[in-house]
Amino acid sequence: MDKKALAVIYQGVPGDILLSIAEKKTSKEAWNAVKTMSLGADKVKVAKA
Repeated sequence: MDKKALAVIYQGVPGDILLSIAEKKTSKEAWNAVKTMSLGADKVKVAKA
């Protein structure tokens, strides 16, 4: 089940993020990495506004 979830995460992210999460072993690790990257992008958007 975890491998299916990891595959879905891989399919749903852009290539630059995919390269950084490719080394993650579980879907939870990969998802947390994606959330962390997105959080940084949101803070930049708020700071620019």
